[in-house]
Amino acid sequence: PTRSGHSHFYFDINKLATRFPELKFFCTDNPCCNLPNVVDCSNRNLVDLSFISNGCEAIIGKGSGPFLCTLTEVNRKKPKAVVQYNSHPFWLYRDNPLRNLKDESELLGFLERVNSNPLIVV
Repeated sequence: PTRSGHSHFYFDINKLATRFPELKFFCTDNPCCNLPNVVDCSNRNLVDLSFISNGCEAIIGKGSGPFLCTLTEVNRKKPKAVVQYNSHPFWLYRDNPLRNLKDESELLGFLERVNSNPLIVV
């Protein structure tokens, strides 16, 4: 959960990783599952997480601190999404690909598009 309450969305990492076995999920909280495409990064600091995010094809999150540390120059144009973010948007700059998704079905659609062509901006 987020400390500020700006998102109450629950990422079912087991479900996502099972549905998209070709994607690797780097989790900033203990994912509570043991799948080959899930990496527990809960013991990493924000600097480490920022560095790890630079190698990712897309970024999903809730808009909290671990997500914000991924907003690097390297990640500027990558597909990004927050889910059920209910606070003032922080992404209002021209050509920012960040999307605010409403629910799990929109998240699944986002991941399907990323998975089918990781070089597109969705």
